[in-house]
This record gives sequence, C-alpha cells and structure tokens, in this order.
Amino acid sequence: MNISSRCMACGACENICPQDAIRMIIDDNGYYKPLIDEEKCIKCGKCSKVCPEQNLLENHNEETPMCYAIWARNEIRRKSSSGGAFSILAEKILSMGGKIYGCAFGSDFVPIHIGIDNVEDLGKLRKSKYVQSYVGKTYREIEQELKTGRVVLFSGMPCQVVALRNYLKYEYDNLYTVDLVCSGNNPVGVWKGYLNELEKSYGKISKIDFRAKKYGWRCGDVLYTLDSGREIDSYRDPYMISFLRGMFREEACADCKYAGFPRAADITIGDFWNIEKKERALNDNKGTSLVITNSGKGKNLFEQVKEKFCLCKEVDFDFTKHSNMFYRKRRTYNEQDTFFTYYRNGLPINESIDRANKRKYDICVCGAWVARNYGAHLTQYALYRHLTDLGYDVLMVDRRNMPTLFRKNPYKARAAGKNYYDLISMKELNDICDIFIVGSDQLWSWSVFNDSVYVYTLPYVDSDKLKISYATSFGRRDATFLPEEKRYMKYMLGRFQKISVREDFGVDICNNLFDVDAEQVLDPVFLPSKSVYYDMIKYSEKNLPENYIFCYIIWPNDELIKLINGISEEKGWDVVFVGDIGRLDIVNWTVKTEDDVFVEDWLKLLQGCKLVISDSFHAYCFSVIFQKNILSISKDQACLDRMSSLANMLHLEKPLTYPELMGLSTEDVLNYVNRDYEHINNILDKVISASKNWLIDAIGQKVNSSCIDSWYDSFGLEYIQQRASLIRTSKMFLDGIKNNYDSIVTFGLGMCFDNEFNRISNYINIDYVCDNDSTKWGKLFSSQKKICIAPEKLKELNKPYVIITMWNPEFIDNVKRQLVELGITEFISIEDFIANV
Repeated sequence: MNISSRCMACGACENICPQDAIRMIIDDNGYYKPLIDEEKCIKCGKCSKVCPEQNLLENHNEETPMCYAIWARNEIRRKSSSGGAFSILAEKILSMGGKIYGCAFGSDFVPIHIGIDNVEDLGKLRKSKYVQSYVGKTYREIEQELKTGRVVLFSGMPCQVVALRNYLKYEYDNLYTVDLVCSGNNPVGVWKGYLNELEKSYGKISKIDFRAKKYGWRCGDVLYTLDSGREIDSYRDPYMISFLRGMFREEACADCKYAGFPRAADITIGDFWNIEKKERALNDNKGTSLVITNSGKGKNLFEQVKEKFCLCKEVDFDFTKHSNMFYRKRRTYNEQDTFFTYYRNGLPINESIDRANKRKYDICVCGAWVARNYGAHLTQYALYRHLTDLGYDVLMVDRRNMPTLFRKNPYKARAAGKNYYDLISMKELNDICDIFIVGSDQLWSWSVFNDSVYVYTLPYVDSDKLKISYATSFGRRDATFLPEEKRYMKYMLGRFQKISVREDFGVDICNNLFDVDAEQVLDPVFLPSKSVYYDMIKYSEKNLPENYIFCYIIWPNDELIKLINGISEEKGWDVVFVGDIGRLDIVNWTVKTEDDVFVEDWLKLLQGCKLVISDSFHAYCFSVIFQKNILSISKDQACLDRMSSLANMLHLEKPLTYPELMGLSTEDVLNYVNRDYEHINNILDKVISASKNWLIDAIGQKVNSSCIDSWYDSFGLEYIQQRASLIRTSKMFLDGIKNNYDSIVTFGLGMCFDNEFNRISNYINIDYVCDNDSTKWGKLFSSQKKICIAPEKLKELNKPYVIITMWNPEFIDNVKRQLVELGITEFISIEDFIANV
C-alpha cells in the first residue's frame, strides 16, 4: 500500500491486515499514520482495497435527508457537549442488549475507541474529544459481535464510519452507524505535548472537559480539573482556538471526501450551531443537538427514540446544510506551516502556537524594505530570505505597507509588520521579538533618510534585547553629521551588541566618529543561493531580444546614451533601457525606457544580457552574482564610494567616473569590462562565508547584563521621540487631513499617478481621481477602481483636499492656479505630501 499524504489514520488497513504487519505510529507532525513492517507484509493488497482514500464508498443514503433540532432531558444535556442526542440513541441500543463503540479518553487523556455494554459506562463516550482517536482493532471486534447477531452502534468521524463499512464489506442489519459533524482531526502528538506543558505549569490533571458549559453552550471553553481539585477554566483555550482556526487541519480533512451528502452513516449528529437564526427559542444556551437521518435504518432507530426527547423540531435541510460544516473544502490556517516547523524543531506547543498566531518572532528586521527602488527591495528581501533559510521566523518592520515592485510578493504573509507612525508605538515590538537587526542600504545616511534614521537606530528597543546591524551603510565616505546627530549616533550605536557595515569607510566612521567597533561584510544580496533569484525570474513576463545590452541608468545623459548606441551598433546587440522607478518623472530620458518593470523583470533583464551598463550599486552587485560583464559608471562621489568599496573587497575593476568614460573608445570599454570570474569567485566564496559566519555569530550572542539600562528603557525613548519630528508630524499631518476634509482627490492621471497612487493609498484613502482630459471622466482608474471626475465637479464636493500627482513643476503650478480659480484652496503637491509622511 502506498500511504498517501491524505491518509486519515482511520485504522482500516491495520484491522484488515492478515499478518498484523501494519501499526499506527505518531509522525513528525504528531498525527497517527500507518507504518508497514515490510518483513511481515505478504503484498496481499487488502489494505489498499479497504482504504477510504483510495476507494470511495458506494453510498445509497439520502441526499436530502430529514433534519431535527433536539434536546434531551436537562440531566443528560448537562453531561453532554450539545443536546444529548448520542446518549438517547445509545440508551436505546443498550436496552436491546446491544453494544456501543465510540471515542473515550484513555488514562493519559489520549482518545481511543472502546466498546461498552452498560449504561454506567456511557459517560466515557459522552462529550467531545477534539483529538485524533486511535481505533485499534475495534473493527475486528465489531465484526465478531455482529456475526453473533448482537446489535452494535458505532460512533465516529465520517472517515471512520466509511472505514468500518469498507472493512466489513457486508451490510449488517444489526449495525447502526453514527457519524459526527466533523471539522478535522487534531494531531495526538500535539495534544500530548500541550497536556505535558499544562501539567508542568499547574500540576497533574485528573479530568478534562472540552466543552464545559460553565458559561453556557459555546466553543472554545475547556475546563481542566487537577488532582488537587483546583479547576483551570480556560476560556478561548489556545489549543482549542487553534483547532477552530484550522491550525491543525490535515490535507485530507481540508478537502474531505465524506463531509457532504449523502452521508456515510445511518445518522449524523452534532451541535446545531446557528439554530437561533431559524428560531430563537431553539437555543436556550444549554445545548441543542442536530440529528440527521440519512438511511431507512437510521430513520427507524430515530422514530423509536423520538418520544424520549424533550424537544424535537424538524428543520429544513437547506438551512441545516448551510449553517454547519457540511462542505468538502475547509480552510487551513495561513501559518499552519509555521506552527509545524516550530513543533518539529521541539519548540513548546504554546510558543509554537503564539508564533504561528503572530504573537512571537525570532528576529525583527528593521529596514526600508518597501522603498521604490529595485536594489532596496532586493537587499531587504535577501536578508529576510537568508534568515528564514537559517530557520528563523522573521518580522519585517517599516513605516509603510507591503512591497509594490514584485510581480509575486515573495514574503510570507506573516512577515509583514503593521505600520508605525511614531517611535513610542514601536516599543510594543519588544513583546514579540528578542533579536533586532537593522538591515542594509543607506539607512544611517541622514542626507538620504533624514529623521527616519531614528527608526533605523533602534531607540524603541529595550536594552536587554539583542541589537545587530548587518551591512548598514552611511552612504558616502565624507558623510557629515551635525553635532546633535553625532552625539545621538554615538550613544545609540553604543547600545548595539554587534555592528557590521557594508563599506570599508563605514568601519572608519564607526571607529573614528562614534567610538564603536564595526566590521565590513557583503551586501545581503550575496547571502542567498543564486537559485532564489532564478526562482523569482520565473515570474517575469518580459520577452527579451536574443542579444542585448541591459542599461539600468539612474541619472542618464546624452553622451552616455551616445556611447551605448555606439557599442550596440558595433556588436549588433539590441539595447534595453530601464530607469530607476523612483525617478522616472524627474530625469530627462531621450530614449524609450521599458514600461512595467517589476523586480523579477529587472533580474531577468540583467541575468540574460550580454553586457550591463549601469550607475547603480546593486546592478554592480548582481553583475557579480550572475557573472556578467558590466560597465559600471558613477555620476556622483557617493555612488563611486559605495561601488569602489565593493570593488576593493572583491578585487573587481573600479567603476568609472563620467569624465573617465568619455575618453574611452568602444573597444576600450569592451576590454575594460572583461572580468576574470574564476579569480573573482575564489575571493567571493571566502567573503560570503565570512559574512555568513559573522551574522550567525552575532545572532548567537547573549546580551551582557552590564548592557541593561533601566533608566533608558523607562525614559530615554520619550526624549528621543520629541526629537524625531518627521515621524511624529507624519501622523499629525495625516490625522489633520482625515479629520478636516471630507473628500480626498488626486489630480493628474499620468505616469506619476501610476507610480504613486498605491503609495499614497498606504497612508490615506482616496475618494476620487481627477484629470483635465475629458476622455477619462467617468471611467475607473487604479487597482482600487476610483472614478475620474472633471475639475468642475470639485466644486460640488464637500471640503475637498487635492493631492496633485504630477512631477513637472510647471504642470503643478498650472493646476494650482486652476484649483484656486475653482475655489479650491486646500491642495498639496505629491512631493510635499511624501515629504510629510
């Protein structure tokens, strides 16, 4: 038998095996799974023939059966999870001299199927047990009882009922089957681990009630009674809530073949959730059972016990079907893999649940991971990917929403932290992370990130947390700091346990200006396997020429384009121009650039080209990763500093300045870019290894008790928050707009709108878009389908606020004048809006 990933652990194969070659074990995820002893196995194939997954039951039960809402007498309901239907059915069978098989708790509170033949033992089978039950040899025992003519009632999950019927083959008139309205099996290994943790915390448990009615009939209440007599009343018990969310739901249960109609059993029972929506009086908060009679045999049995119920009300089938879990497809919790990864690695159950529910992470990475720049996206993702590949659960924190430059977002949903508008609110991160890493790129450059540098120096992180920087950059060799900035950086970097920087000059800045030790490491883009980028390239939709030059130029000029065209003509290669997406509207391009270039496209263009020509630091990095020849140029000294530092580290050719480039012929250029990658790779492998080891060692540190600064943890952040004006005023600015204006409108539907609308929407809801082009009026624009209105319509809006989505200063001034003439005085340019947020 091939054991499918969809195995239900129903026990049919274990019961049918004539050699007893199959037994149930607990797998790595805590589920029961069959294990075959190959030495005993005689390859008879009976196990495959009886498997409910491999053999659908031929079912002639009712497709639209009769449904009832019932109450047993209150004495029974108090002892039952819902309305007591099972007890009444079981009492009838026992009165006939029959035997009941159902799920009971074993001595260690692990559910097992047992048989009883007296009313005194009925309590063992009552109540829900939200754990996978071990059937053992129950089917064999049932078969023997049936052959003697004894009446038997079997209660179990739908798959277990099918397993029994497949095992028996013959339809016995003296067998009655009852299946439960089931939402999936829970792994027994997880349950046992959870109980062990509870007993370590509270003491030995003597009784468990999964559905205690102390506060009425509802889900999520679990009552644990200790040997001492103390009761642990767990409302919204973590294990129970995780089950209800689908955290533990197996593949077979997420797509259950036997959840719908017709049902496999003679009778289906369960909680009649939502019955009050049909008739309020049918829910008195003491429990109402759902009973469905699926077969003639089931109807006959139910008719014999009907008068035993205090309440028995027929309910239409359609309401029943849509108010309970009778659908085949069931969701699994988004972070199920996260939970089981931690569980398999030996993390306590409660902590694994917390992490899967976004309550705990291993590492918080703080960086500009959603900046509108290909390199920024890739360097932050590379660090995230490397850390997750090492087995860490990583939270990404920025002040903006999810990335917009990926065709397919590569981050797990769990990775995205919420937006923070001030440093004080970021202090809550201490409750969910113990390790904080400042990511790479120019995060410590005040000229680039202004007051956002406060975010990237971790002032909100308590002194007992591990603080690390990986390949963080000051941006340029001659970085300058105001006296106040210098004092701040010296104090805050002194709180870090380990500091690494991306450039050699960063080491000097840390040592000479801030009196802290730092080491140089590679940019994070070098850390993941190259296959990570090839996997991303698969999502690109770009069709490329056979031979081409990839030109990723941040600051283009005519002389450079003339040189590029010369190389193109001499080599017979096409040219693909791509501009920096954050600057497309503010630079002068005299050639056509590629539209809609996502990160995956950018990688594909670079990886597949004959030659790279770029003034980008990260294009320089990826030319090494993809083993490409690159003409690396630099317009300003800061970019030259960054690329030169990498060149020194890997023994690469130096980037050229524009004056140096202009003096070269096409032949000189091609000779200059010809790299010896055999030599480069020898150096690269050693530097990558050293960078990885640095990061592993840094994460493995313990915070020295001498670093604990209780005064700073209590009061220091408030002082810093007062100085972090950008973050503070950002929230005030946005709140001012939201509180004082009724209609938010963007004006302009050109490229700036296309690039910036989603970014604006991250901060504030846009009600309308506006444009002077009459052909666009009344149409829908943006991913959020906003209606374009005519400028004249602005006068009809109540308290409008206009964001001008244009980059050209002349166009902006014209629109401002137009708005004033319309009587609209509250407006702002996109540039000023972004500066404020």
